[in-house]
Amino acid sequence: MSVHEPNRTRVLVMSPTASVRRVFQARVQAAGYDVWSGPEGSACDVEAVICHLPGSGMGALAILQDLRDAHSDACLLVAGRDHGAERTATLLRAGAFDYLATPVAAGRLEEALRQGLEVRRSFLQVRALSDKLQQANEDLARERDSLRRWNQNLVLVNDLSQSFAGTLDAAEIVQMVGKRLEPMLNLDLLGVGWYAPARVWVHAAPAIDPETIRRAQAVLLAGGAGAGGARFAGPPSAPEGPVAATPEAQATHGPSLKGRVLEVPLRVAQEPVGILRLQRGSEEPFESYQVELIKAVTTSLALALRNAEAHQQVQSQALTDGLTNLLNRRAFSNILTREFREAERYRTPLCLIMLDVDHFKSVNDRFGHPVGDRLLQEVAGLIGQAIRTVDIATRYGGEEFAIILPRTDVAQAQVLANRIRELLAQQAFLADSARFGLTVSMGIAQAPDPQIATVDDLVAAADEALYRAKTCGRNRVETNRSARDGAAQTMEGPVYQREKAGVGNAGARC
Repeated sequence: MSVHEPNRTRVLVMSPTASVRRVFQARVQAAGYDVWSGPEGSACDVEAVICHLPGSGMGALAILQDLRDAHSDACLLVAGRDHGAERTATLLRAGAFDYLATPVAAGRLEEALRQGLEVRRSFLQVRALSDKLQQANEDLARERDSLRRWNQNLVLVNDLSQSFAGTLDAAEIVQMVGKRLEPMLNLDLLGVGWYAPARVWVHAAPAIDPETIRRAQAVLLAGGAGAGGARFAGPPSAPEGPVAATPEAQATHGPSLKGRVLEVPLRVAQEPVGILRLQRGSEEPFESYQVELIKAVTTSLALALRNAEAHQQVQSQALTDGLTNLLNRRAFSNILTREFREAERYRTPLCLIMLDVDHFKSVNDRFGHPVGDRLLQEVAGLIGQAIRTVDIATRYGGEEFAIILPRTDVAQAQVLANRIRELLAQQAFLADSARFGLTVSMGIAQAPDPQIATVDDLVAAADEALYRAKTCGRNRVETNRSARDGAAQTMEGPVYQREKAGVGNAGARC
């Protein structure tokens, strides 16, 4: 038996007859092949097997089965007595390459072995090409799936971008994203934490309990689990990419939440502006293509929220008085018009209080406008403390304020107005180390009213009642009803402390 050399074909010779086996081995070696035999060889390690079966020859079927079980691609030549074409065909159909009737003529074994090995090489080439084709098909299928997902992602991002263009409400934008991503990613909750100003918006699936939502809000307010529990007031050292937060990590920085969590920074021009938090109740991890989808969405989401917040700030500045931080005259007109229509539609009462600081011009003349501005700020703060959450306080102009009272009748409005009047009358104000008091006069008008057909009529009626309060001594509340009914529905307060303030009556409305 020769020593095997690289790239030499190995042939296993099997025969129960030693003399036959030696003859076959000699012929194989003479043909230039390596011979393996007996226990030293294995059918898995050879390219061809010559099997001599002196009996019926059907024992080759068991050998073929063994080769299949061992996943061997060896070429099998069977040698034995001539048992006829039918039995030979059975062996060939079972996988044998050729059947050699003994005694095997000179050259017959060598030619059968050569042809069998050539067929085997062709088969291996075809199988290799088939494997490559299958691999290529699988790669194409993956690429197709990837392209299909990317197309879906692009469609989603495009649809969301178009939807974002239709609103400048940040909460509505977050709800849009949550409703689209919830079924696609099997989400329980989607939350957004915004850094400046500190805001949190959450979209949750219908089955999510309020406690889970509250815990997610707490984590977002803390800056996210991936941010190391940093304060939410400013952007923490936000990570560059998505951070998968485990329940254990969350327990370190905030309330523990079950399931899988993914946190992705929101950036605008590389500047961190917030964080997007996606939460699953199941332990199923987020797959890579899902993370890519989320990252694609965050770009549009961050821009949309930044635009919404900028619009909100502009709107707030346009509708807010810069000195008192109350709503300004423009906001007053918009809100009063809306509430007036609601009152007409549902036949509910609406009251308007016009409030004017008594003798404020004299305060400005004595102490200067900076002190006057500070006093107006204090008056606005006291008004804000006295009104209800449903009431709307505005600065109407100068030292005059207007308070809108939805679903409030004149009797209720009088109670509130006098509470404000008394609160201000009892307050001690300071200027240049001097302590003095301020009083206010107020006029109330109510709608619906037969004499009030428009918003301007309501404002005029309240203004007329305020003028009457001024002319009747100040520090009092008047209603428009007193003018029509002739009833004395006034409430007076303490005499204005003009000695402490050092100011006098500067006119009917000053």
